[in-house]
Amino acid sequence: MKAIVLVGLYLVFSSQMLAVGGPSTEENLQHNNLKVMYYNVENLFDSIHDEGKNDWQYLAKGTPGKKEYCETVTNSYYKRSCFNTDWNDKKLAIKIEKTAQAILSYDGKVPDFLGLSEVENERVVQMLAKKLGYDHVYITNSPDKRGIDVALLYKSNKRIKFKASHEHKMTSEGFINRPTRNILEVELVLDDATDISMFVNHWPSQGAPAPVRVEVAKMLKSVINAQLEEHPQKHIVAMGDFNTIDSDYPHPFNSVLFAGDNALVDMHNLYQGDRAISWKTKNSMPLGTYFYARSMQWNRLDRFFVSDNVVDKQGLEADIASYRIVSNSTISKEFEYTDNNNYNYGTKVKGIPFRYDHNLESAQDQGYSDHFPIVFELTVQN
Repeated sequence: MKAIVLVGLYLVFSSQMLAVGGPSTEENLQHNNLKVMYYNVENLFDSIHDEGKNDWQYLAKGTPGKKEYCETVTNSYYKRSCFNTDWNDKKLAIKIEKTAQAILSYDGKVPDFLGLSEVENERVVQMLAKKLGYDHVYITNSPDKRGIDVALLYKSNKRIKFKASHEHKMTSEGFINRPTRNILEVELVLDDATDISMFVNHWPSQGAPAPVRVEVAKMLKSVINAQLEEHPQKHIVAMGDFNTIDSDYPHPFNSVLFAGDNALVDMHNLYQGDRAISWKTKNSMPLGTYFYARSMQWNRLDRFFVSDNVVDKQGLEADIASYRIVSNSTISKEFEYTDNNNYNYGTKVKGIPFRYDHNLESAQDQGYSDHFPIVFELTVQN
C-alpha cells in the first residue's frame, strides 16, 4: 500500500514563468522592515574555466581541457556526469532566471539583504544581481577546490551604510584535510544608529566529520567575540548552510555557538517557541530546508543565528513571526520512491525542494535548488 507524506501548506502552482524584477529603491524606503533572505542556490557556475579551480563539470563539452580532466575522475558516477554535462551560456541564462524566480517566489519582492552560497565567483553573482536590481555585491574568494563561494547582496538604500567587508579563512590544522569556504562578514550601519555585522557561511558538508564543523564554529565565534569586545552594542546576524544535523557529535551549535559569552540564538527555535504564533502557521512549514531522500530525512541545514540584542525588544529587532522556510509550490515538488528494492517503495513525499537539473530539456522542468530559502525581517522597535 502506498504511503503519502504531506509536509507543509502550499500555494496553488502557476505554470507561467514569473516576471523577474523588484521594487525600486524609492519603494524599498517606504517600509520600516528590512527583509533578510538566505539561499543555497545549488551550483551557480558561470561558463568560463577559472584557472586552478575544479569547475570542469560546469563547462561546455568542447572546452579545452575538460575531456582530459573527466578522464581522471575515478568515481564512475561523477565521471559520467563530467562527460555528459554541457554547461553553456544558454543553460547559465536559464539557471540565473530560475534562481531569480525562486527568490521572488516568496512575496514578489527583492529582499533588502540576500545571502547566497554555492556561487562560483563575482562574475556570475553580478549576473544575478543585475537581474534582481542589486548594486552592492560582496563575495569571498575561497580556497575551496571547486571554486564555491558565498556572497551578500543589497540595494542602495539611505537606511544602509557600508563600513567594511572581511573574509575569514579557516586555518586550523589537524581537522581540516582540504580547503573549505571562507566566511564572509559585511559590517553595516542601519538608520545611522545601529552597527551590525552580517556573516554568510557555508560549512563543510556531512562528508566531513563533526569535529571539522566544530573547528569552523570556533573560528566564527572567535570573530564574533572580537567584534563584540570592540563594539559591545553591535548586532550580529549569522546566516548560511551550516551542514549540521542533530546527530553531529560534538555538536558545533550546542558546544560552541550557543555556549559561553556572546551566545547566539537560533531564529527557528525562537519562532517555534513563540506562543503568539499559531500551531497551524508553524505546521505549515516543512520540517527542514533540505530533504535527504536516501533515508527519508529532513534536515535544517540552513539557519539564521542572531545575537541577544537582536531579540531584546529594543532598537533594531528581529521580527520573530516573520521567519519562514520558503517552500511554496513554485519551488517545491513531490518525490516518489520508485526503487522496489527500497523499503519506502511507493511512498510519496510532498513539498520537498525542487532541485535543479540542467539536463532536462524543458526550462520549466529544470527546477531551482536542492535547498529551500529562509527569510526573516529586521524592524525598529520604538
